[in-house]
Amino acid sequence: MKSDKIRLMELANLQPINKLKEAVDPNFEVKLEVKIKAGALIEMFGGAEALGDTVTDPNRFKQFTMAVQEDLANWIVGPGGDEWANDGVESGEYDDFIAW
Repeated sequence: MKSDKIRLMELANLQPINKLKEAVDPNFEVKLEVKIKAGALIEMFGGAEALGDTVTDPNRFKQFTMAVQEDLANWIVGPGGDEWANDGVESGEYDDFIAW
């Protein structure tokens, strides 16, 4: 037996979503950039006391920010990204872009 969603789409004479042609190539790489003040980032990680010499050594701070950037990139393309996207959708942040 076909799933309810597919059957409803057939009854409505709609094509399954995965068969619709898309204007954007799904393999097109998208770069997302996050800007944050250094002080706010430092506070997110427990403040200067918690980070120690990371906040006094420019090279170490750069390494730290690169590690944070890599972690964010891995998180957003992993299971955490779905949670983040769902939170944004549920809050209405993307209402202008989602066809309901």
